[in-house]
Amino acid sequence: MFLSNVEQFLLPCAYKQLFNISCPLCGTQRAILFLFRGDFSAACLQFPPLIILAILLIYLVFVQISKRKISIQTRNYCIVIFLVSLAANMVYQNILD
Repeated sequence: MFLSNVEQFLLPCAYKQLFNISCPLCGTQRAILFLFRGDFSAACLQFPPLIILAILLIYLVFVQISKRKISIQTRNYCIVIFLVSLAANMVYQNILD
């Protein structure tokens, strides 16, 4: 299968190489590979903000299907929630892990 050999081509994290700490997006590439393989739980373990991103995307798709309009305040809340989850992921990877 195509995805079995893809891991050797993953890009190293430049942020981690420069600063010797994990970046907020560390684990994203492997999480995407796990998603393509159909392993959602492994993807979420690799990149925990994926759970919040999935919830936000489901919400946004629901809003689009129901033809509702998203207020600027709601959009900003979604952005802040995702950014906070990225910051929490960075703290988790660098301090708690």
